[in-house]
Amino acid sequence: MRRPKAASARRAIALLLRSARRERDQGRFDAALAWYQRALERAPDDTDILCETAEMLCDVDREAEALPLAERARALAPTDPGIQNTLGNILRELGQADAALAAYRRAAELDGREAIYRLNIALALRDRGDLEQAHAYALEALRLNPAHAGCQYELGAVCEAREQLELALAHYQEARRLDPAWTLPRSAAASVLAELGRPEEAIALYRQFLAQDDDPEEWYNLGVTLEDAQQHREALEAYDRAASLGLDDCDLWSGRGITLDHLGHFPEARDSYERALERDPNSAMVWHNLGVSHALEGDIQTALDHYRRAAEINPESALYHTALGKARRALDDLQGAQASLERAIELAGDDGDVWYEMGATREALGDLDGARLAWKRATELSDPDAAELAREALLASG
Repeated sequence: MRRPKAASARRAIALLLRSARRERDQGRFDAALAWYQRALERAPDDTDILCETAEMLCDVDREAEALPLAERARALAPTDPGIQNTLGNILRELGQADAALAAYRRAAELDGREAIYRLNIALALRDRGDLEQAHAYALEALRLNPAHAGCQYELGAVCEAREQLELALAHYQEARRLDPAWTLPRSAAASVLAELGRPEEAIALYRQFLAQDDDPEEWYNLGVTLEDAQQHREALEAYDRAASLGLDDCDLWSGRGITLDHLGHFPEARDSYERALERDPNSAMVWHNLGVSHALEGDIQTALDHYRRAAEINPESALYHTALGKARRALDDLQGAQASLERAIELAGDDGDVWYEMGATREALGDLDGARLAWKRATELSDPDAAELAREALLASG
């Protein structure tokens, strides 16, 4: 007896999907896509195949190709909340925040009991900077599924964006408790611990994470935390490990340069900054850091050139104008130094370091009363190092 054609076709599609999913689960994405494409050729209106293929394309950063597949699935099944959610995910990856939010909202309207749809609304709202609404939707998602680690994580991310760091830490820790195998909350908790001034706890958490997952991004994060804790040699080892695992971006090489400067390895530090600038030639901070490295070895003129480049790229940063002021004073260009520092004060009048430098420049110009006024202002601000220098300058000036 011959098998009916429809049953035979369904069996063939099922075999194709089984092969696609096996390749996908084993990380052979190109092979998986080939099987999905063959399944689509046989069943171009199958919404499950359309969505799975779209998700597979997203896994290999081909969201632009995924979008028409998800849109076709939605056209075929406009009341399917899962398809709306998949479409929202693709739109969000493409940076189309408003369209993603609309798709997530539609998914939540179609199924009011599914937490993930409200959680994704929260994610999209956080992308847009609407933190109050994002917090409200994340709480709704958590109410629908109190044991959902993703809801706790998103609440942590929203609280961190609102600078509620202790609360963010509590949510990240709860996400870790709910899903111990999920590494992202651990990394986020470590980052918040570092921000809270608890570097040793952060370092321990990063090392715990890295014992399970040799991730280059987390080695970089560990390097930043170690550098902030003044553990420069350990920071350099972490940065080098990140590089050996394939991380090769501007932030890595810039951070490595800062650490090498602190270790006194100035030529090697400048090599790192140059590598950072090859990856992002318009990074004002790297140009500034390269200038600092030259200044540390006494090459103030080259430092000045680099500070000038930083200020050209980002003229609204007081840091770069302050650096220009310091360099110009060191080169006896006192009028130029004063002009740079005046601009820095316009941009950040509550920065004690700027006022201290202005006092030193005015003193060099012979304006002792103006210098004292600037130093007095520095002592009133929160920068402890600048305040201490200013107090010493005031005492020395009589």
